[in-house]
Amino acid sequence: MNKLNVFNTQWCPWKYPSNWIRNARLFFRQFKWAYQRMTRGFCDFDTWDLDNYYLELFYQTLNHLAENTHGWPSGEKFPNFEDWQNYLKELADYFYRANDVNDFYEHPAEDKWWNDIEKQDDIIHAESEYVDDMIAEANDLYYKRDNDMRQGLDKLKEVFWNLWD
Repeated sequence: MNKLNVFNTQWCPWKYPSNWIRNARLFFRQFKWAYQRMTRGFCDFDTWDLDNYYLELFYQTLNHLAENTHGWPSGEKFPNFEDWQNYLKELADYFYRANDVNDFYEHPAEDKWWNDIEKQDDIIHAESEYVDDMIAEANDLYYKRDNDMRQGLDKLKEVFWNLWD
């Protein structure tokens, strides 16, 4: 799962001393979240961005199952073990591509915008110049990720009752 990196620069206490209290609270919340995961199987942090949590969960568990499975649903669709493993990996890839956290799809308009901000330090100019391209790009990326998610769920429906080890 995606873990919050407390050593990331925005949380770094030696770089930003004002975040010391935030880091301490985050440190103790990790124990609370661990206890919640033990007692109910999920924690408050997981439900904050539940769609990404499930996409990441499907990706990791399906890859793990593909690598560590001992059996497969034999039949016409999966005549041998390798076909089943490849199907599980392909299914996991659909969920990986659907997750916007992974940046599988490139964001050229957004990258131009960030480069322009770094060069000019003029956010208003950069926003007005790239906003239409970024909106079109965001819509396009949404449809690509949505298509990947729908294809992954359709493939998952076909083998849902066969996901065992």
